[in-house]
Amino acid sequence: MKKYLLIAFAVLGIAVASYAQYGRCQVTGNVEPTMSSSGSSLYVTCQNYNNYMVNVTVAIVVVDKNGDSCAKDRTIVIPANSSKKVEVTTCSGASADANNSSVRISVSKCD
Repeated sequence: MKKYLLIAFAVLGIAVASYAQYGRCQVTGNVEPTMSSSGSSLYVTCQNYNNYMVNVTVAIVVVDKNGDSCAKDRTIVIPANSSKKVEVTTCSGASADANNSSVRISVSKCD
């Protein structure tokens, strides 16, 4: 009986260790953001230069032509060697100013 109990705990330990490894993410790079605007919309296009899929958190500070600003976050998944466009609107509805707005990205690869 002890032998079976020991085997059961060993299998359970292996299962827990493999589950802990599953879903872990690593910070990576090779993604380039570019910004443009049209009317009250600000567009951020993220190009993934990696040969694997990445998760990108895009933090945008949208500034409009009146100088009003607000922060918006989006999370996107970009396939290998592809790009994806994110659209956000100004908080006030005024025209977006891409020259004074800013973007910060955080890129990770999840297994």
